[in-house]
Amino acid sequence: MTNEHKTTARKRKRPSQIFHPGFAAFYEWFARLGQQRRLIDPLREVSAGQAYGIVLEVGAGNGLNFSWYDPQRVKRVEAVEPDSAMLAYAHERVSQAAVPITLTQASVEALPWADATFDSAVATLVFCSVSDPVQGLREIKRVLKPGERSSCSNMCARRRPCSHRCKMR
Repeated sequence: MTNEHKTTARKRKRPSQIFHPGFAAFYEWFARLGQQRRLIDPLREVSAGQAYGIVLEVGAGNGLNFSWYDPQRVKRVEAVEPDSAMLAYAHERVSQAAVPITLTQASVEALPWADATFDSAVATLVFCSVSDPVQGLREIKRVLKPGERSSCSNMCARRRPCSHRCKMR
């Protein structure tokens, strides 16, 4: 076992830094399918289309929301994703976005920003894979400026409740 492999193995144990290259490759392929795009693109358009000001994107995944941000409404996007394999795909899409986007590897349960940093937050198809969705929503609320909103869109089936669309005020 090389030192590089040992480092990667340690990183996998931290929820804010995970590595699933097989899933990331599958999701990248799956997201390009015509049927998938017809189903999910309208959801992404609505979620990202509601964003304004300085935006937090939770669970950026492979960056498929990036092209939907309106430069007339959005100053910049701080995108967070815990999976480094997904971030590699997202990094490729940053240059195609119409707004500045910064990528950060972290989990929604422990966001690395100060209180009241963001004007709006977007989470698309992410809370089904979050270990503690309630803590994730608390963190989003914490980093949003008072009175601002979050737009979450999820489609999932799981044992724990998962909201389809949530607005935080």
